[in-house]
Amino acid sequence: NKPGSIHTAPNPFTNNFIISYNAAEKETITVRMFSVSGQQMLMKKVTVNTGDNNINITEAAQLAKGIYVIQVSKGYNLISSSKIIKQ
Repeated sequence: NKPGSIHTAPNPFTNNFIISYNAAEKETITVRMFSVSGQQMLMKKVTVNTGDNNINITEAAQLAKGIYVIQVSKGYNLISSSKIIKQ
């Protein structure tokens, strides 16, 4: 994976999912999950190391079934935005 690349699996998920993120350096990123109506459902700050990182999002188990938007950012810069489905 090239630096800055993100992959989310499994999609759809039932209890938790993993964000695979390749970091160019050790840094702190913020993972946010939003409902389709725009309400923030989850926010998690994570320190990642240079290279490949797997971030387990277990907090998503409590969310209702549906479609969510995941945003990963560093400071005020959005790195990635993608949709994920909870079954």
